[in-house]
Amino acid sequence: MPLTVRDNSDPCLTRIPFFASCRPNRVGDPNLDNRSPGNWINKAAFQVQPLGTFGNARRGILFADGTENVDLNFAKVTGITERTSLEFRAEFYNLFNHPQFGVPDLDFSAGNNPNFGRIFSTARFSNAREIQLGLKLYFEIIGKAHSKALTDFEAAEPYLEIAYLPSVTREALQCCTDGFVLSIADSSTLAIAVTA
Repeated sequence: MPLTVRDNSDPCLTRIPFFASCRPNRVGDPNLDNRSPGNWINKAAFQVQPLGTFGNARRGILFADGTENVDLNFAKVTGITERTSLEFRAEFYNLFNHPQFGVPDLDFSAGNNPNFGRIFSTARFSNAREIQLGLKLYFEIIGKAHSKALTDFEAAEPYLEIAYLPSVTREALQCCTDGFVLSIADSSTLAIAVTA
């Protein structure tokens, strides 16, 4: 992003609201080879212009810090059974934790501003490193006949059955104590029934 140095002490005598167009004289290269947040601009490259005149410094002669960001994503899907798999994800945002600096103080103020050329914040929307881990279980829902009722989930041994029951209403399933209901859509219901 191009930046413009201004002189808000208004040696141009333009008065508010036009003093923002007042710029100092440029006498050297304002860019430093080794910039830091405490010293982003070569202050010796500017000097006060004669009172009542505009300086020769052009607009957009400096640039803000660019964006340096590396995001990385790992994903591994492992099959557990024929109908079940497990996905592990590791996501890294701003992996190297590179700071994105904000805009330096651009007010020359006749050379009297001690903060001229210094950066006091990071760029808007810049974030420190973020690490996100995720685990997701994929499973296939077994379709059941429309006439199947929750009372049909009986077995001699304890079991867990996940069934898609399009014809059974939420109210019918809520009457039972050994299962819970999660609504998928207006006309269908997912029931997880546990019996012993």
